[in-house]
This record gives sequence, C-alpha cells and structure tokens, in this order.
Amino acid sequence: MFRYSHTSSFQHCARLLAPLLLCITLCQGQSESSKSEQIRAIFEEASAPSVLVVTHRSNYGGAPENSRAAVLKAIEGGVDMIEIDIRKSRDGHFVVMHDGTLDRTTNGTGPVGKLNLEQLEALQLKYADGRLSTETVPSLESILLLAKDKVLVNLDKAEPYFEELMPILEATGTTRQVLLKGQQSKDEFDRLIGEQTEVLYMRKVSFKKSKKAPALKAWPTFHPELSMVEVKFPSLEGPLVSKRVFEHLKAQNVRAWVNTLKVSHSANLTDRAALKDPDQVWGVLIDQGFSIIQTDEPEALLAYLQRRGLR
Repeated sequence: MFRYSHTSSFQHCARLLAPLLLCITLCQGQSESSKSEQIRAIFEEASAPSVLVVTHRSNYGGAPENSRAAVLKAIEGGVDMIEIDIRKSRDGHFVVMHDGTLDRTTNGTGPVGKLNLEQLEALQLKYADGRLSTETVPSLESILLLAKDKVLVNLDKAEPYFEELMPILEATGTTRQVLLKGQQSKDEFDRLIGEQTEVLYMRKVSFKKSKKAPALKAWPTFHPELSMVEVKFPSLEGPLVSKRVFEHLKAQNVRAWVNTLKVSHSANLTDRAALKDPDQVWGVLIDQGFSIIQTDEPEALLAYLQRRGLR
C-alpha cells in the first residue's frame, strides 16, 4: 500500500520540474551569450548607426579602476567594451593593473613583477582619491569570467604577450569577446597567434609624430582586412583625418576608434571638455566619422548618445 510522504511528493515534483528548470537555465545562458555576440556584430558592422562606448580601465560608478566592482558596474551600465590593462606576476600569471608599480592603486609598494599571484591577489585596491577599498587585485582569468558572454574586453599592454594569452582566452571561453591591438598588420598578427582566428584585432595608427608618416603613406588603403582602427591626430584639419577618409573607411566596413581620455586624446578633445560641452568634443568626433569612443566618463557619454538617438 502506497503511503504519502512529503519526501516522495517532493521527489515527484522535482522530476516533473527538472526539464523546465533545465530549459530556463539554457535560455538564460543563450540570452547572456547573445549579448556579447550582439555587441560584436555591431562592432563588425561599420554601417550600423550606433556609436560604441569603451570604458577606460573599466571605470564606472566610482569603483576602483581595473576592479571586479568596476567591471560589474560597467556591464550593468550598458557599455559595449571594457578596457583593462594586464601585468605579469613573478610566477608568470597575468593580473589586471595599469601601472608597473603597486603604489598608486594598491596598499602595496614596488614593482608588480616582484610578487607572485597569491601575494598580488591579497592586496587591496584604492579608489581614485586614494582611499582603500575592499576590492583586491584581480587575476586576468577572474575578470574574463566576470565579463563572459556579457561585454567585449580590450586587453591593453598585451602586445608582448599575444601568444601567451591565447590559451587563457580559450580556457575561459572568451576568444570571441576579446580585442587586442598593436602596430602589426593583420597578417603579422595572425602569424603570431596561430590558428586562433576569433580574436578581434585593431591596428593603432598615429599621425602625431612625423616619423610615423613613411609607414602610413598608403593610408587609408592599407587596412581593408581590419574591422576597426584606432587613430591619433594633432588636428582634425588635416587631409589624413578628413570626413572623406572616414567615409572611405566606413565603405570598407572599418570603424574608427578615438580616445578622449586625460592620458590619451587628440586635438585637445578630452572628456573634461566634453563634460562642459559634449557637442564640441564627442559631437565633433562623431560628426567627423568616429564611431568608437574610449572614455573615462562612460555614464555621461552614454547619456549624450541616447539624447542624440545613437544608442
């Protein structure tokens, strides 16, 4: 004779609900995965009207730079890409940190490369004003896993380590989310990374130093194989960065990236000035033909783009 019990009832319900729960889990995974893929598709389609926002050192919401908290806030805020910097520990692991020394951003001192990973991960990060936070130095893997399926990631200071980074990107399942950039041509980059063809690559171009000019005499016809290019320039008046050039890039399905950072900008077009008059900085750059902007003020830039109908 069957005897009713709470245990048997629970097990029966669990069996009935299991397929539904699995479906919900898979759907959630697909939804998260589609977010980064949707962003990548926009990055790779220069004719799309959206202007894409990259947050420098993953700055967002007042969290310490290059921190887990900053990455999560940036994702929640709706940026398209986080830029993070990588450094190598004494025992050969990558951590996320801009400076070569620990003093400015942590409660440690001295070169990053003098400590092993365990020692670095025990250090606390500082806020921009120097106050100590509860955030600790993150490993590269931990940041990639936080960003997985949610946002694209630009790894800065990575040029010496392209080959070493490939196994980490593959292990974390983030190869299609990562952008690397350098001076190499796309062919040279492909030879460095071997068979891994899913990683995004952007070539950096600077017209600020005349010694660079001979190598760029074919501009802008030297990069039809690229989907984006970072451009630095002393003025928007020159023919090398005219609207006609950027129309030509767009026709080749190439997006143009520009920085408006305190530490890296062109023609005095900075975030600081943009906070006072966004039309005269971000607006000017967008009207010139730039469609990817790296900023220290992602919240203000996102709000501006929304007002202009570009988000």
